[in-house]
Amino acid sequence: MAKKRRPTWDPFTRPQPTWECLTHPALLVQAWKKTHSYLRSKSWFADILELDLSAVDLKEYIDVLRQDICDGPERFAPSPMRLVPAPKSDLYPWVFKDGAWQPGPKTKKFVRPLAHLALRDQVLATAVMICLADCVETIQGDSDLPTADARKAGVTSYGNRLLVDWVSGDATPQSGHFTWGNAALYRKYYLDYQAFLKRPIDICRQQLSLTPEDAELGVVTIDLQGFYDAIPVDEAIAALKNLSKEAGHRNDLRFWQAVKSCFAWTWDKSDAQSKTLLKSKKLPSGLPQGLVAAGFFSNAYMVDFDRRLARTIKRAKPDVGKGWRILDYCRYVDDIRLVVAGPIASDGEDIPRLCGDWINKQLTKYIKGQQCNDGKSAFATHEEVESRTMRPVLMAAIQDKLSGPIDLQSLEEAGLALDGLLNTVGNSEAVGGATEAKPQDDQHDKTLALERIHAPRHSVRDDTVARFAAFRQLKALRARRFLLAAEPAGVRSTALRRLDAEVESSARRMVWMWSRDPSLVIVLRHAMNLCPTPELIEPVLEALRSVIGPDGLKKQDGKEEAFDQAAAWYTAGELLKAGVIETGFEASPSELPEKADLEGYRESLADFSEELLREARTPWFVARQAAVFLLSVGRIPLPSTALRKTIGNDYIALLKVAKGGISLAGDGSRLLPLLLVLDQLCNHRSKTLTRLRKYFLSLTPEEAPHEVERLVLANLQIAIDLRAHLIAKRSSKRKYVPLIATLPNDDERDKHETTDLGRNATLGEVMGARDNPFAQETAALQLLKKLAEALRVGEIHQEQLQPQSLRLSINAPWRTLKNPRRKQTLGVHQIDSKHADPRYVNPTWANGERGELYALGRLLRSAVLGSNDFTASSFELSQYRDGYSGLKSSWFKRQHGLSTDLSASEWDTTSRSPWFASLVAHLLSWPGSRVDPDGEFTQLRTVDGLLKVVSSRLTVLKKMFGRATDLPVYDCDLRLELKSPPTLSMALVQTVRPTRDDFIAHGADLGSSAFRPVHRGHLASMLRLTYEHLALRPSYDKKAVVDFVVLPELSVHLDDLDLVERFIDATQAIVFCGLSFFNDARRGGLVNSGLWLIPERRKSGRSFRRLLQGKHHLTEEETKLGVLPHRPHQHVLKVRGLANQKPFAISAAICFDATDLSLAADLRDQTDMLIVAANNKDVPTFDTMATSLSWHMFQHVAIVNSGEFGGSVVSAPYRERHQRVLKHDHGGLQAAISIVEIDLSDYQRMREHPPRKLKTPPAGFARH
Repeated sequence: MAKKRRPTWDPFTRPQPTWECLTHPALLVQAWKKTHSYLRSKSWFADILELDLSAVDLKEYIDVLRQDICDGPERFAPSPMRLVPAPKSDLYPWVFKDGAWQPGPKTKKFVRPLAHLALRDQVLATAVMICLADCVETIQGDSDLPTADARKAGVTSYGNRLLVDWVSGDATPQSGHFTWGNAALYRKYYLDYQAFLKRPIDICRQQLSLTPEDAELGVVTIDLQGFYDAIPVDEAIAALKNLSKEAGHRNDLRFWQAVKSCFAWTWDKSDAQSKTLLKSKKLPSGLPQGLVAAGFFSNAYMVDFDRRLARTIKRAKPDVGKGWRILDYCRYVDDIRLVVAGPIASDGEDIPRLCGDWINKQLTKYIKGQQCNDGKSAFATHEEVESRTMRPVLMAAIQDKLSGPIDLQSLEEAGLALDGLLNTVGNSEAVGGATEAKPQDDQHDKTLALERIHAPRHSVRDDTVARFAAFRQLKALRARRFLLAAEPAGVRSTALRRLDAEVESSARRMVWMWSRDPSLVIVLRHAMNLCPTPELIEPVLEALRSVIGPDGLKKQDGKEEAFDQAAAWYTAGELLKAGVIETGFEASPSELPEKADLEGYRESLADFSEELLREARTPWFVARQAAVFLLSVGRIPLPSTALRKTIGNDYIALLKVAKGGISLAGDGSRLLPLLLVLDQLCNHRSKTLTRLRKYFLSLTPEEAPHEVERLVLANLQIAIDLRAHLIAKRSSKRKYVPLIATLPNDDERDKHETTDLGRNATLGEVMGARDNPFAQETAALQLLKKLAEALRVGEIHQEQLQPQSLRLSINAPWRTLKNPRRKQTLGVHQIDSKHADPRYVNPTWANGERGELYALGRLLRSAVLGSNDFTASSFELSQYRDGYSGLKSSWFKRQHGLSTDLSASEWDTTSRSPWFASLVAHLLSWPGSRVDPDGEFTQLRTVDGLLKVVSSRLTVLKKMFGRATDLPVYDCDLRLELKSPPTLSMALVQTVRPTRDDFIAHGADLGSSAFRPVHRGHLASMLRLTYEHLALRPSYDKKAVVDFVVLPELSVHLDDLDLVERFIDATQAIVFCGLSFFNDARRGGLVNSGLWLIPERRKSGRSFRRLLQGKHHLTEEETKLGVLPHRPHQHVLKVRGLANQKPFAISAAICFDATDLSLAADLRDQTDMLIVAANNKDVPTFDTMATSLSWHMFQHVAIVNSGEFGGSVVSAPYRERHQRVLKHDHGGLQAAISIVEIDLSDYQRMREHPPRKLKTPPAGFARH
């Protein structure tokens, strides 16, 4: 009898709790991405070097990881965990006594037992989470629902929720689809916690009218003691199995055996000595604090309990004693909130105890290990809860103000609000947690009631407020300082002195807050980032030395000293990590106070690091951070003999390579990753290239190609630099020729023109040209069609689909490919390539017909970008910023999470439509990528189907092509509806800066340090005024929304687009703005362009679709400034009005281009409105042009001119004279904001009887 074959798992379907899914390379890659991202950015502790080394050889790392688990889950065992003792927030602060910094007499001397797990074990646990995410999140329900709907749906859990898309069909209930194909993991803490705090208040408000006069409502707060540590691992696995079974999944015994093996965590024996620091006096055996997926697994464990309580409360409103009943239950991790109702005369102090006893009974009945922490239970009446909303309301207001357009005044207002919020911290008895109940004592009972008349209690803990406010104060103060540089000289110097004093005062307050509560290490880091000076860091180091310096360590070993040392060690490690990756690197010089002394700051930390490495008792995790910090400042670390035994093999190897060693005994494969880490850490590229040259020439001819492949896939830019470096060594060039031949030739310095190629060249040569024709969608689609046809009939084989293996021929200039109407012959021929490119090998999940589509998409993206690396983006092809940002990307990682953006550089002006970007994204889709169920390409699965789609698109582009301008016209269907259809609301924002004199004084790119703050400040103020204007509208107009916002030509600098994006966040408007002159690498100089910024929102966050609209016809002034003409295409946006109407089509032009009658001729029958961003001093001529164009093009024409000259106008071809000019702003040097309502449906109702009659259309008009 044949053995039954196990079912396979298609990685393009939803993850499932099966062995095949768990061990699939595609799923393991996504698990690594999520783990890597979370550890680097969110975790309390992370081994950055381990993360980076895994990123360099990710494919090999995943293969080894898979093999480890596939060797047999029964033989797999996680590596022992290491304990990282971290300070916990405490009700009672640390104090200064007798010249010492120490815990207060009532401070609880216990630490948080953070677990450092091997990355391999973290990834496998995350992979288990991905397999089970859909069923667990679906059962918990949508936490975004309004309170009433959430209660009805049985939603009770708000903390540690995953990012999911909620999907429902006509006959299927709502289900959660975890976004498993990207680096995002949990939802944002701030939003979920706000929803959790809001729910009891909403319930009380709903129940208030139903509550008898002799009863009252209240909220009980209950904390679960030792939450993660008290969750039995076996019980957590059982809970996961039950939820999987409930969701209908088959019981895969091999999968669950693997889960059991992955969860068999143990502690390193050397950490047993630290158990006295823990409250339980033993190392925890529950879910490790530090496990990335611990939050998810804890929710899964609590699901059954949550549901039982919700059902019990819904059914019976249980009586907990003395007439008090529970009306609602919700939970945020270990924090429980109960809404209760009972008699007014009841003793409020009994209510938390009664509810805690009832919850404890339910915990004992339904789950193991959990119990209430009676010392943290509290009760508040509904009125008291309402009064405690001050903090969350203020936090929400601050967040809202800083999320919108921020000018100097807004920043000052936010600063005052942040100061007020921070002033509420510590005005109870302690910093740590004002919501916790304080133990009563006899002395307290003897105090007068007057002493306690103002004892504020808050719904948000002090430590939470401190972290929230410190981060935003850091950002706000930096932004204020930058903008202050725009003030007049005398005002500026005085204002800067005052602000610098405020910066230093704020930083000192942050340090003080940390000194009271050492768990606020992140606040301490913000202080140092705000004001990095030796004067600020030295007092901190002095305090740390008093505890962990030679004198501090000489104290008699004991529990209290060990607790002090644990807090100091952890702080030291975090300060050093910040010194490597953030302090001084995330701010420009103008954002730092005048007294900032980064060199002195780093010297102080470096001296401290050397002291730590000399001390044998320095913990391993601190020694690692000290070694990395010293390398970053150019010092060679010299750890003590004892530390060399505990610091770890990777760090010993890193130190050896840093000293110049290019061989590692027993494992030479680690050398290349370490060199790449050192390159960024030490910021010394020439030394890196010298070491790489030395390393590669030491390899055998058989070894070298493999190492070159590793380098190319890990860091393309260094590979390109190495190629140039080797060529420069002319004296011994022969040695390097074989190596050079295998390195990529993507260097911008080698660019050529297509006119240099003739009519026959390789695809790599054509796409590598500065005037790459395939940057145009029209040309790229013609290439794709030829490739697909050749692949279908067997003229080209899939493995030959790479740039150097294909030769193209054409019977016309290459540039003519942009015109799909022109009849030219493009030929594609297969040729032999000497060197196979490893980047053009299909992944395991792309085979058969999917593999053919993937290979075509891969080559298509390369052709469009003009890069042999089809995964290239602005991050990979740019130099890293100063400071160590880590090796966050590699070719293999990008292949499993390719951006849908088709830009090889941040401001690439290659020309294609969103339709084309979606096609490429579909062809290159990876397991876990988002799929649009209503998308055009959902059913595209074969080459034949691709040919039909491409042919159809080329037909559309032929019709749209601008014959008069010889330009491709690309449509962009936004699938967006107007906010008040059919009326389109448009804001015309007439900014004044930059003026013509600004370009003379500060250069064409307006990048001078003197003008940048002026320009940014002016734009910020204009956007803030626009936002406030919109907020004022309801007082005189029902319509408070705006669909489009237009800013003049040259009004927005590239570095200020964040202001525009924040404005869009606040208004959800589509923005068209003129960009300041910027350098376009493809054009080879400065260009003038406008930019469409279109908001796109998902649960995982917001993003923007960017469409550049260039300018071809330049003014005399622009030519003198060296600006180059560049308008490779014309975009047409489409938005929807009423359901029974065609979409409205809108296009834009930059100033003088609008006078091009060829453009008017091409757009007349395609658009309903033309927007012109202008900087034009001849206002009367443009007024006349607006009137003329509106009739000749028979559409609305909106011109937004610079406020230096004024004259912004909106014209339409209406019959009645008084209706033709919808808006006109008169006068020069006028900053103005105008809002106009436009009804484009008039053109579609011409044959009806619209309220506004149009003129007779011009001859030949054929739009509708």
